[in-house]
Amino acid sequence: FLIDGLQVKSAKKHCLLENLGRLTENKITHMRIYPQLQHTTDIINTARDTLTEAIEPKSGLEQLTPYAPHGFCNGWLWDKPGWEYVRV
Repeated sequence: FLIDGLQVKSAKKHCLLENLGRLTENKITHMRIYPQLQHTTDIINTARDTLTEAIEPKSGLEQLTPYAPHGFCNGWLWDKPGWEYVRV
């Protein structure tokens, strides 16, 4: 777990690249990429390439996997526990 002030958070990285279709259907127009200690430029480039459809979302997820040693999570988007990852 990670400590953020008074909060304890999962070490998993929130990743919604495979969920872009659902986000655009719900009129989401902006997303935030949290800066990381390392590899932020690679993460931004992968997100851009996925958003512009230069690569498929699954390929983008594969490219980001080395930067998430504890895995990904997106459960809250699917009404599941937040630490889970729902594949689409």
